[in-house]
Amino acid sequence: MSALHYRFLLPLAAILALALGGCGSEPHRAVANGEKAVANAHSGIDTDATIWSILGLAPEHPDREPGPKTGPGVNPILWQAARDTLGFVKTSSDDPETGELVTKWYSPKEKTQERFKIYVFVLHRALRSDSVTVNVLRQQRSPSGKWVFASVNKSLDTALQLAILRQATQLRHKWYPHEE
Repeated sequence: MSALHYRFLLPLAAILALALGGCGSEPHRAVANGEKAVANAHSGIDTDATIWSILGLAPEHPDREPGPKTGPGVNPILWQAARDTLGFVKTSSDDPETGELVTKWYSPKEKTQERFKIYVFVLHRALRSDSVTVNVLRQQRSPSGKWVFASVNKSLDTALQLAILRQATQLRHKWYPHEE
């Protein structure tokens, strides 16, 4: 056959690919009041696939790990565990790239004359007890009404660190149920 017969195959293949590309496995639901239809997010279709990845010509990306995106030296499980554990306190800064989380001053309801500020540092990518450090600052209100720094029992730092590690263990079992 001459090249003339093959020149129509490429456009025909492109038209066919475009026509079939819009076909889905699930029916669309009707929408009233001019709202946009929302696709089912759990349809199992790889929406990140391109023609190059389907043909095997694009570099493969490893599966994204669960949890928040963190910096190269920050364990995402420990980071999320720290955020979950300290969820009762508002944060003044948190940086998942560096692993530093700082809370605002917090006064317990039963002790309004003292307040605490918590610093959490996720120091390593490994999920180990030495990968997270907690420092607690404490202030008391003086008779003149000013806040002055007071000593903190180091067992408070250790208790918060252990609470973060317990939460990290629970998250690890939740995010990676088939490991161990």
